Formats: sequence, C-alpha cells, structure tokens
Amino acid sequence: MSKILMLGLFPTEILHYIFEYLSAYDILYAFDGLNRRIDAVLHNYDKYDFICQSISPEQIRSFTLSDAEDTVRQINFFFRSFYIRRLVNLKSLTLNEIGKQDWNKLASKLHYLTNLTSLSLISSCPLSYPPSDEKLSLKSLT
Repeated sequence: MSKILMLGLFPTEILHYIFEYLSAYDILYAFDGLNRRIDAVLHNYDKYDFICQSISPEQIRSFTLSDAEDTVRQINFFFRSFYIRRLVNLKSLTLNEIGKQDWNKLASKLHYLTNLTSLSLISSCPLSYPPSDEKLSLKSLT
C-alpha cells in the first residue's frame, strides 16, 4: 500500500497533531492535493486560514475552487480571503459546483483579472443561470 494512502488512514486528530509541527508553507507543499481525504482534513484545519493568508495573491497563476460536497463553501471562503484585484497573474480559474450567488459576485469582478485566459465551469447538473451578463473576452471558456 502506498505511503500516501496509509497517511490518509490516520485519524483527523493525528493529522492535525502532525500539522502543528509544520509551517504553513510545509503543510501546503507537502499535503495539499495528495488525495481527497487529506485535502478535506487540510481544508477544515484551523490553520488553513493562516495558510491562505500566507499566500501572496500576486503569486497565484492557476486556481481551482469547489463547492462540491467535500469542499462546501470553499468559493465563499475565497471571497473572504483574497481581494480579487490582487490576483494580477491569474491565468486559469476553474470553478466546480459554483452557486448562482457566488457566480454573480465573481462575474461582476472578472474584468479585474486582466491576465485570465481560461475559465472553466464544472457542474454535475446543468447551470440554471447564464454564466454572465457581461462579455467575457478569454482565450478559453469551458
């Protein structure tokens, strides 16, 4: 069995205990994206706010946000954590299961993302609202 999979079997409390000994950078670099279970533990960890605060928005080039069952309200958390005008180097944005209210908030601010070339909307059911009332001038829209 893979060591990564075995780490995912640890109880949440043990993972939190391990995180206490690591810097925000080390937690993010070592654990983010390993698997869904660890991502869910990481995103619900109290230090996650600190991790997001330690990232400079100017450094972000690609971002995936999700409001799926295992990442509920992540998109809302994004709006609380990042000032969209500071995402000056964002080129790719993927939104998974975005709700109408969150989409409307974001759509009205997309014009600030001048380097955005790719916007992907992923939904398990058809969107019941138009993606935007504004014209989007992106190289790729999926």
